[in-house]
Amino acid sequence: MDDDPRPAPFRDGRLRPRRHQLVSETPRPGRISVPLARGYIQAKLNTVPVFYLPDAGGIRRDLYLSYDDAVAAAFSSGGKPTDVRATTLDQVYYPLILRRGRMRMAPPPPGITAAEASLVGDAVEGAREVYRLVPSAAAVAGLSAADAKDIDVGGVDGSGVPVFSAERLAFAGPEGPQLPLFFNEQDCAETYQRLRLSPRGNGRLPEKPVIRVSSLFDQVKSMERGDKPVLNSYAFYSNNYDLIHAQDLIGNAFQ
Repeated sequence: MDDDPRPAPFRDGRLRPRRHQLVSETPRPGRISVPLARGYIQAKLNTVPVFYLPDAGGIRRDLYLSYDDAVAAAFSSGGKPTDVRATTLDQVYYPLILRRGRMRMAPPPPGITAAEASLVGDAVEGAREVYRLVPSAAAVAGLSAADAKDIDVGGVDGSGVPVFSAERLAFAGPEGPQLPLFFNEQDCAETYQRLRLSPRGNGRLPEKPVIRVSSLFDQVKSMERGDKPVLNSYAFYSNNYDLIHAQDLIGNAFQ
């Protein structure tokens, strides 16, 4: 029996830049919304790179969705770019951010293992070790004041990670169209424009996309509850720049 729910290309602990085909037809909502099993949610999170910095046998509290932001954090503390490590979002979101424990999956890097161990006794001892998922500077810049106010938060740190989607934007997938959720507005808008100008867009799409903002926590919560249609069609997308850097770094995390 195969107990690893992650897509086969990511089971070796390596991320790869995505190649996708744009389509102009989004999935039609079904009559019944079905909660997704945690393994399927983990598989979606597994495609997102996370960058972090080591600290005294463990890791620092801030976990970055942007490679450049992690490098900037290393410089600000007197470090260097080679200090940056990488893993995938499934390895940290439930165990460290939501603090719901680890399900069966690929072994985490040693620093992540140490971070999880640091949380085991904190409830008894009254400590409050907080790991924070930091959205990219580009994501924050893409938020209006109204958007920021409406972002749902998750995890003990109370911070929210925005995700962006565009109406009528979908990717071709092996099981039908996928609805992409981006971690910054620029990626979302640029992808929409590629669709609009492509033969598939065929001049049928408005020049300006309708971009909607939610949060990572809200999307995961919806997947768990099954309170939105076509939940299995949603997919998280990082930009290829971060994926390429993660591909180079993630092997080092296990050394």
